[in-house]
Amino acid sequence: MNWAPFTRLLGPFALMASSIAGADEAGEPFSFAPLSNGHTTTTGFLDLRSDVGLGSGDKKSGAGSLKTDVDSGYRGRGRFELTHQMETTRLVLSGDAQLERERMRGGPDHNEQTARVWESYLEIDGEKLSWRIGRQVIQWGVADEVSVIDSFTPQDFRSFLVQSRFERKWPVTAVSSRYFLSGEDFVEVVWLPEFREDLLARPGEEWSLFVENNYVRGLGLRERSSATQNGRLGDSVFAVRSMTRRETFDFSLNYAYHFEQLAAFEADIEGVEPDGKMLGTVQPYHARQQTASMAFETGREGIGLRGELAYVTDSGYVSYDMNVPGLVERRDTVRGVAGIDYTFASRTYINVQYTLDYIKNHNSMMQPDKFRPSVTWRVNTPLVGEDLWLEFQGREFFNMTDRFWRLQLRWRVTDDWELRGGGLHLAGADEGIFGQFRDNDQVYVGAHYYF
Repeated sequence: MNWAPFTRLLGPFALMASSIAGADEAGEPFSFAPLSNGHTTTTGFLDLRSDVGLGSGDKKSGAGSLKTDVDSGYRGRGRFELTHQMETTRLVLSGDAQLERERMRGGPDHNEQTARVWESYLEIDGEKLSWRIGRQVIQWGVADEVSVIDSFTPQDFRSFLVQSRFERKWPVTAVSSRYFLSGEDFVEVVWLPEFREDLLARPGEEWSLFVENNYVRGLGLRERSSATQNGRLGDSVFAVRSMTRRETFDFSLNYAYHFEQLAAFEADIEGVEPDGKMLGTVQPYHARQQTASMAFETGREGIGLRGELAYVTDSGYVSYDMNVPGLVERRDTVRGVAGIDYTFASRTYINVQYTLDYIKNHNSMMQPDKFRPSVTWRVNTPLVGEDLWLEFQGREFFNMTDRFWRLQLRWRVTDDWELRGGGLHLAGADEGIFGQFRDNDQVYVGAHYYF
């Protein structure tokens, strides 16, 4: 099939899609049908993916012989964005469609087909004030995959960490505004009329979080619909930040009045059967939280430094103390991340970040440790010119065996086509972030078409 007429019409792939694909440079969007008061552009991408879940035989370490009954599936996703730029107003309409089929271990075959609008908002840019009203993706923070301030809008965890944080961010209906003080300094205010929680896999699916871990399975409790703790703003979310930008650094002070994005699952014990199995229900509960934070980023001569520090109120943690209501302890938590990256003359890029959570008023009956240190890393190195890249990333917790590794090859076949292949490895104990998915190792291949 001759794609030339379509590429001439739609133009090269622009910055948004190049960022999703991990490309280093983005083509300028093609402009067509000029109007008397502006111009219109289109950008987009098509992403096709197939994966096979390997699983492992060793329940403790996540290592061992592979299972013979594997997960398989394919996933197709495409986006088309239309932008109309006038003198002071920009209109954006972005459509996102996804087709997915999976065969899961221990579950029936199922087909999922979804078509949805992604972003659709009105943006008004003035000399000092800009507004964006409508469905939009909001992402704060300077850290790579683990940000402690990007916590008041949802992410899509239905495939856990198969996608990057940039790809996981989910659009919300919101009003955001920036007031520019001087130069590039600004104050930004964000208001979500209605809270939206993170998107999670359904109970029993491959990447289901918390509900299917050993804690709830061991109690044998049923899940019921989630609930939120409304506050002075009802179930809405409010955030504000002050950004200072200079030639050598960026610095921000941030505050968010929000909800716990990943719910704590509070148990309601009704009784105990003769065999010791507990009866009752478990309710995903999103507590009202406040987060005060700061972030900085600087760089010089190929070296980049960045960091984030946040104080979060009322984080929920599982407790093994049967006298605790709901078996969930609420504690204020200090969270931080500091990182350094460097690009060598060979174009090899290295990023290392250290993260630490400190739980105030911790007690020995709580599931997590008082301190939770970890390190994340990313290494991208070219193998053949600018067309073939090897990428390795991961995260490792120091206080327990809990790890995530991803190894990927990315081959830019032509300007329009890219092939990817790689694998994921997860290991750790039941209570770990990654350990609960240690049976979900997988390999995958993908094809990506940009326009």
